[in-house]
Amino acid sequence: KKKQKIMSLKEVNCGSNALFVIGAHALSTEDEEVMGLLLGKLDYDKRNGIAERANIFKVLPLSRTDKRADRVEVDSSQLAIASEEAEADGLTVVGWYHSHPHITAAPSHVDAQTQGQYQALDSGFVGLICAAFQGDRHDLPPSLKVIAFQSDDTTNQPGGIFSASSSNANSQRGSEEPPSYNDLISTTRGATTIRRLWRSREIPLNLTGDFHQSTSSSSSLKALAKLQDALLQEETQSFSFYVNDITFSATSSRIFCNAVFQQSLALLTVDSLTPLLHVAAAKLIAAKKRVQDLKSKRDSLLLLLRQQQQTVSE
Repeated sequence: KKKQKIMSLKEVNCGSNALFVIGAHALSTEDEEVMGLLLGKLDYDKRNGIAERANIFKVLPLSRTDKRADRVEVDSSQLAIASEEAEADGLTVVGWYHSHPHITAAPSHVDAQTQGQYQALDSGFVGLICAAFQGDRHDLPPSLKVIAFQSDDTTNQPGGIFSASSSNANSQRGSEEPPSYNDLISTTRGATTIRRLWRSREIPLNLTGDFHQSTSSSSSLKALAKLQDALLQEETQSFSFYVNDITFSATSSRIFCNAVFQQSLALLTVDSLTPLLHVAAAKLIAAKKRVQDLKSKRDSLLLLLRQQQQTVSE
């Protein structure tokens, strides 16, 4: 198999239902970033075997283990579950998405580095960024902008950066402290650690019809339902963490935690679950109309066929 270059995609196609779920996930919170995985298939150049097009049919929202305004972390076990779900649908994990609340869709240096590490494993891996809540906080409806991007390793290119440091840097911070982000994105060679410089590049993103079985309306509704599960899991995990903390053993602290948890569940119902029910109702109405339109077309074609048969018999 020929060696693939790091950045290879020429375009990205995303089904409308998949993009709808991404937008819904991004609008679920305006204070922290959210993240999910993109399921689909890659098209390869027959001449060199390099991935040139990513087709996104389905998305899988992930629950966060760390909520921040400028980055997001998830449990690695969710990645294995996503791979199994993709295989069950005859798909693969072709990328990831995350939101940028109240900022532009342009990839940050952290985004470029993270994307670069994914591409080191698969050159066709793509990132999507959904910029949500652009403009004033009181704008209704909130605006959305989605871009696709990949990263290119420019370490040894003109303008790139090469730096070396001790590969044992973690020992100076203590063995129990997690490695820094720079340690995670570095490549160790002997006694030195090479820092990679990744530069992002936007990839043309096309909105396509939902032709794959996993991109049907029912599939998108299931993805939205899983989004509710992910949001509930986040709140439940946070509640369990603080309730089980020894510093919150006092009765008043537990009452406070319970009150905050109940408030969070109420907000999820109002801000996320209720709109989902409205979406489901709207999709049901659209589906019924679609069925009626198809029946009308069927009847018209059958009538035309009978008329032609009569003409031939005469």
